[in-house]
Amino acid sequence: MNLSTKQLKTIINEELQSVIKEQKQIKEMKEFFALSDKMLMLNEGKIGDFLKKAPSWFSSKWKFIKDLVAKTKVGVTKVYAALKARGGALYKILSEAGWSLPSWFGMLKKGAKVWAKLQTKLAEVLAELPALKQAFQAGEIAVEHIDKLLEKAPMIKKYLAGPAVGALLLLIWTQMAFTGDWKYDFDVTTMLRAMQGEFDLKELFLSPEGKRLLMLLAIGIGIGGFPWLSGASTAFRVAASLIYTLWEDHKGKTEITVSSGPAQPEQELATGEAV
Repeated sequence: MNLSTKQLKTIINEELQSVIKEQKQIKEMKEFFALSDKMLMLNEGKIGDFLKKAPSWFSSKWKFIKDLVAKTKVGVTKVYAALKARGGALYKILSEAGWSLPSWFGMLKKGAKVWAKLQTKLAEVLAELPALKQAFQAGEIAVEHIDKLLEKAPMIKKYLAGPAVGALLLLIWTQMAFTGDWKYDFDVTTMLRAMQGEFDLKELFLSPEGKRLLMLLAIGIGIGGFPWLSGASTAFRVAASLIYTLWEDHKGKTEITVSSGPAQPEQELATGEAV
């Protein structure tokens, strides 16, 4: 495909802006964890003063964490460890969701709806193309397979328009967290960029994340495969389960230490006495 100079400049500019945004988010995340590590070493009565003097972007995130601790009944050190786990994956996801649990939970629900549509259509296509089904189930996906899929089911492009594919990848990442299935190299950055609508569908399907997605769809995991997202689930219930799972994954790798004293930060932030 031949692109004009203007189109090339637009693509380069969009890519540059995306990289700048990612670098800014990573810098902020590192600063958040560095400041938090210092704060969690403080004794009783000092955390409130620390937060008052800290930048507003930092204090607002700890307000979110305090609310999360109160509503999920999960200790603050577990929540903090979960945010650190897997290279800060949950921190990055919450940043993209505007540090809003309803927004994050809404993405998961949207992902489940897209999953249901995709799986139904994909089942129809693969029933007619057994060789394609075999390739998808084996995770051995090449360009010609994606071309064939999009040729036979062009509506898939509609299903995955805009941030829908990001919501779908978030659903898969969360499923992997709950099942402990971390052997797949699932790049959270790909998910975040997809949430922002920055992706090429063919390139996405050929990425490790896209291949994993197509493989799961081809195997036939349905909505029943996401029991944690059942009708009775709430954002706080799913968040509590996810936090505990990520904490379990992280705790043996990087311990979070707190100083001894009359009261630990865990107690202060949970009760709200010092915040």
